[in-house]
Amino acid sequence: MLAGAFTLIAMPVLASAKAQTYDMNPAGPWDIDYSKDSCNLLRTFEDADGRELTLRLERFGPHESFTATIIGEPASSSSILVDTAMQFIPGGQPNIRRQSFTGHQAIAGKNVPIVIFGSVKLQGSNEVAGDPNARRIDPPPAEIAAMTSVSITLNNPERHVVLHTGSLGSVIEAVDKCTAELVTHWGLDPTVQSSLKPPAPKGNPGSWVTVSDYPIAALRQGQSGLVHFRLMIDAAGSISDCLVQDVVPPEYFSKITCAALKKRAHFKPAVDANGTPHASYWLNTVRYVAFP
Repeated sequence: MLAGAFTLIAMPVLASAKAQTYDMNPAGPWDIDYSKDSCNLLRTFEDADGRELTLRLERFGPHESFTATIIGEPASSSSILVDTAMQFIPGGQPNIRRQSFTGHQAIAGKNVPIVIFGSVKLQGSNEVAGDPNARRIDPPPAEIAAMTSVSITLNNPERHVVLHTGSLGSVIEAVDKCTAELVTHWGLDPTVQSSLKPPAPKGNPGSWVTVSDYPIAALRQGQSGLVHFRLMIDAAGSISDCLVQDVVPPEYFSKITCAALKKRAHFKPAVDANGTPHASYWLNTVRYVAFP
């Protein structure tokens, strides 16, 4: 089965009374990692028994949701895909995801368990009111500053993790500055881009990458993948470039994704307040999920 981020179905994930719980405090400061295609927040936490968990929040563009990943022993799972929930407290709404990816990452010669949640927002469902095509926005700065912890629930086995982050105000502000600068690396003016109504897909984006694009060999081997991509959309609404910002291996999912998007994706261009079209960008994610 192939699922795009634009068609993902969310269902509640609840912790049972028997769920393993982890209450974790910072083991070090936030690390902010800047790259040409994304901005990352990383911090390691530990509980009273010395168990560690690293939280990674990655943002691929201004006003976009985060891709959340947790790394460490509490992320260990008996399944390839798990149901998850992440909530920024207080004030946030639960970000509920079915079939988040699990796996391992090589760190210091060891294979450490990871869970990749996919898209999460500081306040859950938080679209610009009345405009489903508008870029997503965060809560007001005062509400972000008041957020002091992250609650995480996972199944198979059931676990509940609380990460005591302290105020998220200054670190989210730093990420916002980083993502504003990203646009300049793409040859665009961030001030102009922030005032535009973004490119609008023509038709259903969920039909742009289909099961027929899934490599037969990958299906037979049960290989799944996650591709974060950026489409550059010119003032005529045409795709001028497709760039993969991050990919969960196998790497060949990158080529498949861009080939399908260039073939099938169509847009109305971004426009300013006067209706004048401008070159801009469109970000999204494709999840490739193969069941053995």
